[in-house]
Amino acid sequence: MSRDITGRKEAEAALQHTQNELEQRVRDRTAELISANKKLNREIDERKLAEIALRESEERFRNLFETAQDCIFIKDRELRYTHINPAMLRKLGVVQSQVIRKTDEDLFSPAYSKQSRKLESRVLQGESVETEQNLRLGDRICIFNIIRSPMRDASGKISGVYGMARDLTDRRLLSHDQLTSLPDYYMSPAMRNALSQTRLAAKSDSAILFLGESGTGKDHLARYLHETSNRANGPFIVINCAALPEQLVESELFGHEAGAFTGSSGRKRGLVELAESGTFLLNEVGELPLRIQAKLLAFLDNQSFMRVGGEKQILVNSRVIAASNLDLEMEVRAGNFRADLYYRLNVFSVHVPPLRSRLEDLPILVRELLEFLSKKMDHTKIPTVDKTAMVALTQYKWPGNVRELRNVLERALILCGQSDQINPEHLGLSYQPGSDSVLLHDIPLRMEFTDDLSFPKRIFQIKKILIEGALVHSGGGIKKTATILGITRDSLIHHMKSLGIHR
Repeated sequence: MSRDITGRKEAEAALQHTQNELEQRVRDRTAELISANKKLNREIDERKLAEIALRESEERFRNLFETAQDCIFIKDRELRYTHINPAMLRKLGVVQSQVIRKTDEDLFSPAYSKQSRKLESRVLQGESVETEQNLRLGDRICIFNIIRSPMRDASGKISGVYGMARDLTDRRLLSHDQLTSLPDYYMSPAMRNALSQTRLAAKSDSAILFLGESGTGKDHLARYLHETSNRANGPFIVINCAALPEQLVESELFGHEAGAFTGSSGRKRGLVELAESGTFLLNEVGELPLRIQAKLLAFLDNQSFMRVGGEKQILVNSRVIAASNLDLEMEVRAGNFRADLYYRLNVFSVHVPPLRSRLEDLPILVRELLEFLSKKMDHTKIPTVDKTAMVALTQYKWPGNVRELRNVLERALILCGQSDQINPEHLGLSYQPGSDSVLLHDIPLRMEFTDDLSFPKRIFQIKKILIEGALVHSGGGIKKTATILGITRDSLIHHMKSLGIHR
């Protein structure tokens, strides 16, 4: 009997233990379910918040995309437009259905399309590219600054091209201080020959060297070359080498990274980089320091460079044009210019004639300049030039060339006021016809020909004698001396420093 009681108690205890275990499991499972439910609710709440944030972000992006004043576009890997914002549609004067799934070849000129495809092929390789491009819209040429960057999917693979374009046309026109004449108007054989050579050079991408006296219009002819080349849709950047401070010339040309030197708080793109897909003119290239000449030569050889303080090479697709009023062969012999750079730049040279060699063009130039200056100075009418004044202009020797002619006419416009005619007294020419020839007779060229004097040292002597003589003749005036010698003011100051000449 007692054994049965004991067995029953043990069975009850086992049952109670089993029941306790089951209850504990239920409690644990319930706690797990409650925790999982809380976690699920949190995830649902977080997902709802994320969806709300995504919708808000998409709404902000849509608002930005729809209301942006700049043109925004997206292309797939085949460079077909997938998205284009209303600002760009308005600029192009089309509706969305005319653009979506189309390529630039379907919409724009062959020159623009070819240039864009080259740039966007680089973007599909992971590179971001910023450049200026010209685009004809109707009867108007527009200038756009376009930034193209790679579009990536969730896995990080490049899925297309994202672009933003800003219209700079009006801004460029306001800062554009160039004549817009047709060069074919010129009648002198010397200028026609220069134009013929320029048109021939425009057909290639080779380096071109414009040579000629200061003020002859080398930069104007270089712009004409750019605008008749296959790079006309790209930017035209002019770099005045004589005006660049020697300690900053590398940064101005090639840019710098943040912290590259004291005061460099951010990254700066250099002028060479800004000429992407276009042309850059190295004006007064003979004034570049030898150290920079070496870096320029390296860039010309492989079209890549490194910013100051940078760690990677930057590839730029641009064309180089150089101009100089110096005899670069003589500068090479004197050790002031690298021979290898000279040969690299002088693939094809164009000699721009001085104004005294193209006096047949003077009436045309006078008319063009008066039209340009009258508009710039807000004159209501363009005055004519009196016959006597025109004779004075044609008899003058023009040591400062077209630049001096422009200055003379600008002064004449100020003096004549709103008069219908420019008279000789308005010109204010400081020389009588033929008087500039006396300069050579006024400068004593005394040299000792000794065996210990090298050719560069003789050149050094001649340059020093010429500049000192011109300074004496002009009474020490820097501007007048530069005009007499046919060089720029900055170039004269550079030579005076290198030769140890004081005013």
